[in-house]
Amino acid sequence: MADVFAEWKIADDYVGRLAVCELVTNAYLHGEGPIVVRILRDDRLVIEVWDAGLGRPKIVPEDCAGTSGRGLFLLAEMTRAWGVRPLNEGGKITWFELR
Repeated sequence: MADVFAEWKIADDYVGRLAVCELVTNAYLHGEGPIVVRILRDDRLVIEVWDAGLGRPKIVPEDCAGTSGRGLFLLAEMTRAWGVRPLNEGGKITWFELR
């Protein structure tokens, strides 16, 4: 991923790499099947993470004593937009757009 950001001359790629790690980790822990990452670029940079799981990621209420559950909140705060869309063949794509 860092190679792609460098090729596209995106100097500050920290948020992009962090967001990809969050979505891939969520797909691994809560999804199913293979995980596919796709990068789309035209006038904006959108990264999609596909998995075959039926569950939909959502931001959960803050739990100060919790040891997990903060990743999507951080993703929402650090990116321009994010969302989830179901696929006709099953599974979902979770995506984000960098600022």
